[in-house]
Amino acid sequence: MKKLLLKKPSLLFIIILVACGVLGFLLIPLAIVLPSSLSAGSILSFSIKKLTLSHYAALLLDAQWRGPLIWSIYAAISVGFLTTIIGFCSAYYAFRAIAKMRSFLNIIHLIPAFIPPIVVGLSLRQLYGQYGLIDTLFLLILCHSLLCLPIAYMLALWGLSSEGANQERIAMQLGANRWYTLIRVIIPSMRIPLIVSTALCGLTSFDESVVVLFISDWRARTLPRQMFDSLRYDLSPTVAAAAVLTMTAWTILCI
Repeated sequence: MKKLLLKKPSLLFIIILVACGVLGFLLIPLAIVLPSSLSAGSILSFSIKKLTLSHYAALLLDAQWRGPLIWSIYAAISVGFLTTIIGFCSAYYAFRAIAKMRSFLNIIHLIPAFIPPIVVGLSLRQLYGQYGLIDTLFLLILCHSLLCLPIAYMLALWGLSSEGANQERIAMQLGANRWYTLIRVIIPSMRIPLIVSTALCGLTSFDESVVVLFISDWRARTLPRQMFDSLRYDLSPTVAAAAVLTMTAWTILCI
């Protein structure tokens, strides 16, 4: 690939141009919302008369925002690790299964990606509402893990398909058993896909704003739910600060 790019500078220029376009596309919303987050007014507005960082401080100091932020971070960390572990175990089983079973497992794990989040949220509320699990951290982590499972599964399957077969075969030919090969060979070789999966699933959970409207009321309030309610009732500029925080995290992950 490097030789091809050196032989064809025009191709390298096109790739750089596309990358800059994608980066600009990610930064444009941030540039629009950022001024609102720095406004000293008490209502969300795009006109800036005085700059302040008080709205960012409110995310940590104001109990109305600090609680949802802590809930979102706790859920994101839990969902990131839990979904990555489940996705890797499922992908490893599918990787070793026969072709027909692998196709079936792929379909099962990708189903959550094709169901509208509104349908998922409404169904889960009707299902778990009768057991008193609405507005609990358990249901929040469970629902977000379900939504993020296709991401973790496909990343783990990609990591296994790229080098897993050759490394597993070589290790077992040298006398290693299956468990030793899995722990000392396969998992260390997949550290990049696993790290990306954990970060991507955690950030997806942190940013999820549809299903949480159905499964949380007042206790298990996440930051997107608090932003939604604030836009409905008081138009606090802290919404813009929270949006900048979320978009910055996504931009860093994409870069």
